[in-house]
Amino acid sequence: MKLAIFVFILFLATALQASNTYTVSLGADSNGDVYLLQIDDVGNILKAPKKIATNAQLGGICDCPTAIVPLGSDELSVWIVNEDQNFFRINVDKNTFKTLSIKPIPTLKTTDENVISASQVASPSFLASEKPTVVARAFGLTASGSPSGNNWRLIPRIDGGNDEVHVSSDGRMAVAFDTSSPEEVLYIQPLKSTGLPDGPPETLGSEKNGEGPDVSNPTPNGTRIVVWRSFDTDLLSLQVVDANTGAKVGPRKSLFKASVEEHDQSIAVDPLAHFFLYTEDGKPEGCLDHDIVMFQALDPNGNLSGKSKVLVGCDFIASENIGDDILGIDIFLNQ
Repeated sequence: MKLAIFVFILFLATALQASNTYTVSLGADSNGDVYLLQIDDVGNILKAPKKIATNAQLGGICDCPTAIVPLGSDELSVWIVNEDQNFFRINVDKNTFKTLSIKPIPTLKTTDENVISASQVASPSFLASEKPTVVARAFGLTASGSPSGNNWRLIPRIDGGNDEVHVSSDGRMAVAFDTSSPEEVLYIQPLKSTGLPDGPPETLGSEKNGEGPDVSNPTPNGTRIVVWRSFDTDLLSLQVVDANTGAKVGPRKSLFKASVEEHDQSIAVDPLAHFFLYTEDGKPEGCLDHDIVMFQALDPNGNLSGKSKVLVGCDFIASENIGDDILGIDIFLNQ
């Protein structure tokens, strides 16, 4: 009897802790398809990955980085960029993941087919990508999720050197590496309520061949977290920053090494900073040279909480006949 009560208490505690649900979008290198799944904030899969678009529907050549934008209370838009640097928008039912429409968006064009991100609030609503001469730019969206025709520089300090610009879910902070410096410098840029830059950016350090930076929304501590990786050393790093200014709070945290085949958009941070997702070579799980998706929990101070675990692994790669890697991750906090 005591054992049964103890098990029930553990179950109840876990249920209470896992109070938030998330929609996660994934792209697939080689086969070029796009998937959605639903998880909770302790890494349980609530809805298994579901294909929402095929490579052929997205122009035929697609590594498919993804960005999720909410449309009212019942729909999501999943934006992708294919290898011809063309944008597509996939509208889905938020609850069932049923595909409602797939449309090319010829009015938008990027010079970076490897990364895309988006704010996930009604205002400011925009995509973050890149324009010619390697400039990080925002592309405004209307309330219906269509391009507004407005675009603006996101991080003017790195004009000519932008690499993998990413914007927070609340649309108030952008991060990117500057490849025009000898050692790639990681910048974080505060944004106004309009999405425009708010003062000069802060520097978070340098990284030789830095990749995949992402940034959370503000935490109850008045901070955000930024996570990125070095493609040269395989090291993942985390920096706690001030939620408003982006200034560093404490030293950089070197987390762990995770080798990867494909590094583009290979990290996604929970908007609430409870966890982050990252890709890693699946060799330890039995699929060498195929990147799988891992889940890593964090404590309220941005420290690792427990060991990482497989979220989407080798079984999924085999069942979907994914010829290479999973990449292009994004996370949406379900409201």
